[in-house]
Amino acid sequence: MRIIFFLLTLTAFAWSSIGNVGVIKGNATVMRSSGTLEVTNGMALEIRDEIKTSAKSRLQVILKDDTVVTIGPNSTFIFDDYNFGTKDNSVVKMRIK
Repeated sequence: MRIIFFLLTLTAFAWSSIGNVGVIKGNATVMRSSGTLEVTNGMALEIRDEIKTSAKSRLQVILKDDTVVTIGPNSTFIFDDYNFGTKDNSVVKMRIK
């Protein structure tokens, strides 16, 4: 029973990720429901993450479909929605605040 629960939890976590931070230069934070986190290389990102970069900082996000989003200095960027599916049901909603 514990193994099934663990696998279900792991699967839910894997599905919640929309992509990863490919490269970061400088400092940035991610605000999400669990709190504020320091951005690190390879960090998994989730829907509704709010990324804030500081002066002279930039980072690249690599989404599950291999789209690369570059976020420059002094920016606030939000991934409102993302679903990588077929050409008929894929969704990408992101914005600069």
